[in-house]
Amino acid sequence: MRRLMPIGVYLLSLAVFVYGVKAELSGSLEGPKWFYLPPIMLTLLSIAYLSERSRFFGGVSLFSAFMLSIFYLADVRVPLIFAIGLLLSLIAILIALPKGMQQISFSERVINIAVGIFSLAVILKALNFVWPDEIKPYIFSLAIIGILLLFFKNRKFSIGGIPLLAMFYTALSYTIYTFNYSLRGYWWVFFAISLTLSFYSLFPLRKVMKG
Repeated sequence: MRRLMPIGVYLLSLAVFVYGVKAELSGSLEGPKWFYLPPIMLTLLSIAYLSERSRFFGGVSLFSAFMLSIFYLADVRVPLIFAIGLLLSLIAILIALPKGMQQISFSERVINIAVGIFSLAVILKALNFVWPDEIKPYIFSLAIIGILLLFFKNRKFSIGGIPLLAMFYTALSYTIYTFNYSLRGYWWVFFAISLTLSFYSLFPLRKVMKG
């Protein structure tokens, strides 16, 4: 039962997410349909949760996908279906907190530090952009948590920072496109960073799953 419960919570939250996207997001997104790609990618990455060694990464990926979906709605009254899914995905993360240690390589640590420092600079700059006030504190708080996770020497923890930063960069590209018209020409830069981070996560994820 202890082994099945984490998987049950994950599958339930995944079902809520798929149903919520189908029921709530259809036609509500302003901007290119490309913006649907990052939450779909994060959802696919969250399948890693089915491997016991990489459940933390999978839980954070699913949580990030939920946060992006809620951000696209940009509404204080978060639909109940998303609130339930967000809670379930948070439970999935807590259940999956890493117990073992997997040391990251020197090159990986350098990349993580570089991404963290760059992201911190972007966060400080983005504070001056126009954001939906209701969602802004959550997006920035989770981005900072993502940066902090990158500085862990335990790969099982540090890898969890990547989905959170992918979420932040996607939200940033969306808010530039939707709310900051003078900067609209730059939305694709941060969107590309988000997709790059998602693809990059496959390399440390592979190492985590190998153990």
